[in-house]
Amino acid sequence: METQSITQTKDLVKIFAAAVQEKAFDQIASLLADNGNFQTQDAKLETIVNCSKAAFMEWFIPALSTTIIDKIEYDNCILCKMGAPVIIFNDGLFPKVKNDASRKSMNGLMLEIENGLIKGISICYAYAIRENKYQFERDGEEMKKLMEQIPGMTIYEAVEIVLTRKGQTDIWGPKKDVE
Repeated sequence: METQSITQTKDLVKIFAAAVQEKAFDQIASLLADNGNFQTQDAKLETIVNCSKAAFMEWFIPALSTTIIDKIEYDNCILCKMGAPVIIFNDGLFPKVKNDASRKSMNGLMLEIENGLIKGISICYAYAIRENKYQFERDGEEMKKLMEQIPGMTIYEAVEIVLTRKGQTDIWGPKKDVE
């Protein structure tokens, strides 16, 4: 019985991930428990907990509508719900938008499954297999590599290159005063 439950859970996780990739909104909704407990994100980019299925779908549909899911990975939570399945879309860049470089850069959807339905979805940052560094750590590593590859490059030049690649254009504010 335990093996069948694990198989059903893995199947449900993959079915949900495929429905997200295909933007099959009706199928996504049908996989969620009506009395479930879900997380979303508000206009200030703060996580909202204890949301209904309807509130989750209201948040998730517009976010997914403007996103192409081209990569799906699977992992397990190692923090709040040890061992629960986590789906990581697009290297952890979807669905949650980040407003602070000090936050973990990768996020995934941690699923709580009960009786063949998803009874909860939480935004997860702690994984069994993948290392989830803060965005500033990733940026710092990229800057260090640039400076090693290009002799004489200053830290300021590396900062400009890395942050400009990410779409940040007003890096130094109104006045660039660097010595």
